[in-house]
Amino acid sequence: MKRRDALVKELESGGCLPARELASRLGVSRSTVVRDVARLREAGVPIRLDRISRAEVTEERFPEPGRDHLADLAEAAGG
Repeated sequence: MKRRDALVKELESGGCLPARELASRLGVSRSTVVRDVARLREAGVPIRLDRISRAEVTEERFPEPGRDHLADLAEAAGG
């Protein structure tokens, strides 16, 4: 879970990033980033990976000002 939280934070601070760049920053493989993005989407995080493997948190992530995405993610993951 900490890795996925870090992935979301990287995207929030860096905007749209290539999966390879995220993998390098997180010390994991590109395929791990792709899997994590898929799991985050399943948990309800509006995150996407485009056809050339750039990931981003979409604008719909924060429909309410001040919303805490990490709390939402933890709740969606059951804890």
